[in-house]
Amino acid sequence: MPQKYRLSVYLDDTHPILIARVFGPMPSDELCEAFLRAYAEIGEPWLYDRLIDMRRYTGHMEDADTARFARVWADWTRDVPQGRRVAFVTHDPVEQETIRTNHALYPKDTMRNFDTADEALDWLTGRDADIAFIPQPLQA
Repeated sequence: MPQKYRLSVYLDDTHPILIARVFGPMPSDELCEAFLRAYAEIGEPWLYDRLIDMRRYTGHMEDADTARFARVWADWTRDVPQGRRVAFVTHDPVEQETIRTNHALYPKDTMRNFDTADEALDWLTGRDADIAFIPQPLQA
């Protein structure tokens, strides 16, 4: 029986933050397409700081798919004057290195890797850990 995989995306308009969680062995091309579909559904994803939680992702983003996403993102944001913060949560050293080396593909954004989602949220919001955070699902 093949392992299942998925991408879940949530919005919190209070802060504003987009949270994406990747689960399982999702093929790189499907993950790229899933992100593009979810971001297109949001309409203006560049208005959100983004938390990308990859701790349960057991695949690897291939260079061609990373470059494809970066080209689409650059097109979407060409008239956007400044970027946002992007926090990645992953323990995979290969993915951590990919994040570091691909930062140049997103010159407007500030990116960091974190060990926990709480650390990432603290960085994205500048908030105290005592503040409640309730993500709103993008899709039912």
